[in-house]
Amino acid sequence: YIYCFKGHFGEVVRAEYRGEYVAVKILHPSTTDRNAEDRKNFIKEALLLQQYKHKNIVKFLGIAAIRDPLMIIMELIEQGSLDKYLRNNDLRLSQLIQMCYNIAKGMEYLEQCNIIHRDLAARNCLVDRKGRIKVADFGLSRCLQSDEEYFCQVKTIPVRWWAVEVFSNAPYTNKSDVWSYGVTAWEVFSKADLPYSHIQFNHTVINAIKKW
Repeated sequence: YIYCFKGHFGEVVRAEYRGEYVAVKILHPSTTDRNAEDRKNFIKEALLLQQYKHKNIVKFLGIAAIRDPLMIIMELIEQGSLDKYLRNNDLRLSQLIQMCYNIAKGMEYLEQCNIIHRDLAARNCLVDRKGRIKVADFGLSRCLQSDEEYFCQVKTIPVRWWAVEVFSNAPYTNKSDVWSYGVTAWEVFSKADLPYSHIQFNHTVINAIKKW
């Protein structure tokens, strides 16, 4: 296989599966106390992903969970993450608008499925050969029907993408995803500049967001 990148719960590699190239997300066994929780979240991600059937959501192909390492098999999106694509390509305004529309349609579908993504960002969106955006990385996604999972583990998400309610430990809802969508749209039109790039320190970013 060919190494691609690391995600929340493992690394993603390019591999061959049933005669075609695919993306395989691998959870490597850990000796830490978090291993059991990581395995639970990894399998949760697979169970959520296999439910989705939408052109703006990355396609699930299978899971290998009989023995370690656990693996999720997904379609391979050749052009990679949206943030890198934005930095490396000269795009027209109409293309940027279409990208935001693609992301919005994917997120609309998730809301219809009663799912909150909780980690929407340009780095977690992928660009296919036609320039179409697909929302990916559901390692932190949760079903809105599970009350005990409304609350976000804030340490797992970079500060600059946090919704306002995260700072007060308020329930994380699909409205929080709307906030993250706004930050992601800003990333698109700024060509993947860091959110709040004019603010150097994260604690200053937190104070600024709290004032809103």
